[in-house]
Amino acid sequence: MSVPKKHHYVPEFYLKRWAGEDRKVSDFRRFDGRLVHRRRFPSETGFEIELYSIRTHTDPQRRQIIEKGLMSRVDNGASRALEYMEETGNPPGDSEHRNAWTRYLLSLIYRSPMQVERLRQKIAANRDEVLDNVAHRYADLRGETDPDTFEEYLAKDDGRIEEESLLPLMRNVINSEKVGTALIRMTWGIMQFKLLTHGFLTCDIPIMLSDGLGHRDSFVMLPISPSAVFIAAARKQVIDSFASQNATVLERALNIAIVQQARQVVISRDEAQRRFIDNRFLRSPPPTGELGLHTWKHPLVDP
Repeated sequence: MSVPKKHHYVPEFYLKRWAGEDRKVSDFRRFDGRLVHRRRFPSETGFEIELYSIRTHTDPQRRQIIEKGLMSRVDNGASRALEYMEETGNPPGDSEHRNAWTRYLLSLIYRSPMQVERLRQKIAANRDEVLDNVAHRYADLRGETDPDTFEEYLAKDDGRIEEESLLPLMRNVINSEKVGTALIRMTWGIMQFKLLTHGFLTCDIPIMLSDGLGHRDSFVMLPISPSAVFIAAARKQVIDSFASQNATVLERALNIAIVQQARQVVISRDEAQRRFIDNRFLRSPPPTGELGLHTWKHPLVDP
């Protein structure tokens, strides 16, 4: 059985929407301050070798359990949901596709290399709490080759506890009942455009969030192709405020947000926006908030 070592933080099924006639996308990265452009197949970009690996596992299957047991399932469900949206022109209304797309949106908050590193740092900073949690559940968690007691396990610990905590943490944030329920209860929509200058960009952290999801102006946005954007909002007026904007103005605003949020790579349909990307990509430090993401405002002006 093959063991996946290429872990896509920007899934291949998603990137295919930006592919040209050559079946490749434009990949922009910055090396030593210089912007470098390459045409790559979707399978050749948006990944890092063993990004989600449990590094202390020597067994190949257990080492890749996050990729095989969590991320692949998230992406398979999201791929079907996106196909539904493309075929119907509408956001999914059935629970299967809606739940799958919600998990995918949540995964995009945490799955990039920068965000995975933030999760690892969070685990390390809360080591005492992690150990206490494992101690209480050790009997249920103990594997066949593990010692009989938690004290013996701890004496032999070589970083395994912190590493193995990555899976439950990622599973918890992607399957968060509180945040997931808030997303599912929002009004969903798809904005499609025919007359854009260059088209929407995407990147390693393509999801755009308002400041919190629990207030009346909350929204979540994600480009789903160079000509379409998925949006979920607490009220329809927020969606309407975006949809009513001049297409060129909205295209520029969303692309600025995408490039400013990117940390690893910016993806485009072609090379036309090279200068636009170069002027903004990694020109400012990453945000320092709890999620490690920028937050954005809608254009709605209430009376």
